[in-house]
Amino acid sequence: MNERPVGSSYLLSDQRLGAGAMGVVYRGRDRQGNPYAIKVLRTEFAEDQVLVQKFVQERSALTGVDHPHVVVMRDLVVEGGTLAIVMELVEGHDLRAELASHGPLRPAEISSIGAAVASGLAAVHAAGLIHRDLKPENVLLDTTGGRRVPKVADFGISRIADAAAATRSTVPMGTPNYAAPEIADGKVPTGAADVYSLGIMLYELACGVTPFQGGSQLAVMRRHADDAVPRPEGIPEDLWRTIVDMTAKDPLARPTAAQVALYLSQLEQRLSGERPAPQLTDPLPTVPLVPRNTASPTAALPADTGASPTVALSSPTARMTPVPRGARVTEAAPQEESVRRGRSRGMRRFFAVAAALMVLGGAGGVFAYSQWGSDEAPDEAAERSTEATEGGETAPSGDSVEETVEATRVAAGDPTGDDAGESESATAAPSPSPEEVLAMPDLVGQSLAEAKLSLPGTEISVVEQLDPDTVDNTILAQTVPEGEEVPDSVEVTVARQPVTVYLDTLETADGYGFDTDLAHLDGETYPRSVVSDLWDDDGYGEWNLGRGYREMVALVGRSDDATGAGETVQVDVYLDGRSVWSERVQVGNPVELRIDVTDALRLRIEYTSLEEEEAYLVLGDVHLLGLPEEVPEPADE
Repeated sequence: MNERPVGSSYLLSDQRLGAGAMGVVYRGRDRQGNPYAIKVLRTEFAEDQVLVQKFVQERSALTGVDHPHVVVMRDLVVEGGTLAIVMELVEGHDLRAELASHGPLRPAEISSIGAAVASGLAAVHAAGLIHRDLKPENVLLDTTGGRRVPKVADFGISRIADAAAATRSTVPMGTPNYAAPEIADGKVPTGAADVYSLGIMLYELACGVTPFQGGSQLAVMRRHADDAVPRPEGIPEDLWRTIVDMTAKDPLARPTAAQVALYLSQLEQRLSGERPAPQLTDPLPTVPLVPRNTASPTAALPADTGASPTVALSSPTARMTPVPRGARVTEAAPQEESVRRGRSRGMRRFFAVAAALMVLGGAGGVFAYSQWGSDEAPDEAAERSTEATEGGETAPSGDSVEETVEATRVAAGDPTGDDAGESESATAAPSPSPEEVLAMPDLVGQSLAEAKLSLPGTEISVVEQLDPDTVDNTILAQTVPEGEEVPDSVEVTVARQPVTVYLDTLETADGYGFDTDLAHLDGETYPRSVVSDLWDDDGYGEWNLGRGYREMVALVGRSDDATGAGETVQVDVYLDGRSVWSERVQVGNPVELRIDVTDALRLRIEYTSLEEEEAYLVLGDVHLLGLPEEVPEPADE
């Protein structure tokens, strides 16, 4: 077997393990003989300086994810014309090969694989990374321990490629058959996009095809955005409900990867006796979602598709929502629709049963259920609820759970029965009992999707706060304290993972006396620094920000190389001509710079040595933070 060196620490064999859009994976080893898989990126990527720079910046994040269900990245190699990723070597095959060999998997096995992949994704998301290209080819089944362990591979690589403008036309972000609807809208994907892709993958493992495949890439993406996911025969209700929630069109309505992992792990045992669904050779017909508004007439649902017909959209603000199998379609106001979005059919049904029992006088407590917060199926909870009457009496024997649900759909605000379109009350938002709405829950630590399920009928406004240490859309604060009465609206602060852009990557618009270099402050090394030129005692620099950033962060001081520890340098920062930060710095006493740059167009930094000596000023690793959808695209080289 021939070998060649990759970097100073690794040897690459000529045995190919796989290939993809970005490069080829070979078997390799380090100088000590430890085996690795080494992915060598295509030559044109090594020639793209923007990508190389991003490659280096992302190194610590990519190699910092260590999880049993993630293919661990051990090292990144940048050497001359070679870019390579050194990864854990997984002995086994991928999910694509598994599906090709065995056809649709058993529901319990789908739940087990899905739980493992979701837990791996949760670790990736916690590190501030998004996979962006989850599909069966990127899930490996490791067989080294005598059992198959799913591992997520190639996370974060699309993010690096997407940072380089030169690669945009050659490397698609994600695979269309698994891509979330927001990607078709040009939005920067979050962890919710990975959850969507996993939901599509579970669908494929269940029936053998993806729901929207076929035709051009544009046609596939349109169906992701516009069409309801058609239900194949043979998928158990609990698994199907999970897939539906994961593939919600609205990213905020989807559960988090951590929630999916917990629920699917609990679902595995429940589905242990279920057989695989019949294999499909072609995708089922899809039907566009129903645009809802108060003016549109009721339309009947075709009984053989499980999806809803198209109704003319009379309002540009009307929302689009799939309708459960066997239901009639009634149009609802946008505010009502926001209450419904993200709630599973099983959850609606449970609240209907609870309302019925309360009306009958048999309920002895508060009813609450969330698929993502309980290991009990809605149907099981509903059946047990019928036995919760006073004195241990059950509901009248002539009324089954289904009959009770049917009799109280209107009272519970669930317009999915046959008479949903015949009464105005059938389209009213659910009216929770006083016990359910009296006290505001503690939302801090929940995801935004969980909060919306906890507060049906309450308008939730969102303030975004950059937080690199917290998973996207985790609630950090709420305006209404826990225990107070639930109001009509509440504001929550949610965490957002920032994009980091180092100032040394931006072109200077004007100035003199500044350079970029590695620097030392107070015994620490800062490789991405803006520094004063060697012989200058004053200077300034200006950069165009274009309202794309939220915060600027740096450690400011005089270099450890400076002489005259008592000498002082004055540093001033201006945004659009307005002074926002002013400090005097000396050797050994660096100060933190952290300023709000929201909506700032122009940044100016000035420095002056008060002793008229060389400044030796350092802005250590000065960088800008912003939201993915707001940060400007990198300029073409």
